[in-house]
Amino acid sequence: MGIEVNEDYILKRGGKKSSEIETAELVSTVMHKGLKVDGIITSSDRAAFGAMVALSKVGFYVPEDVRLISFDNSPYTTMSSPSITAIDRNPHELAVKAVELLINLIKCQKTEIENTIEVSLVKRDSTR
Repeated sequence: MGIEVNEDYILKRGGKKSSEIETAELVSTVMHKGLKVDGIITSSDRAAFGAMVALSKVGFYVPEDVRLISFDNSPYTTMSSPSITAIDRNPHELAVKAVELLINLIKCQKTEIENTIEVSLVKRDSTR
């Protein structure tokens, strides 16, 4: 049950070019295929910029035609137009947990390897 996954909508970058360029190329290809896309979630803010550029070049507007969410929430998400909705991955808490883990490993103390870091959705103009 739930939403059926269509693999045509999962885009994977090859890592040979910058995330902006590779994402722009992938999004452009999908849009030229005529696939119906009403939202994009990117792996980083830089990738979101690439998606936004590609969408505008093929005549789609964020958020009117396609909503956009990134995974980072760097300060740059507020500088774009429209500003980009982002998943804030809580880098401070991630760093604290990593340092705690490292210290415990150095001291040869028993340590919990699996940790959960709370994230939050920061709503901005790209999804309104």
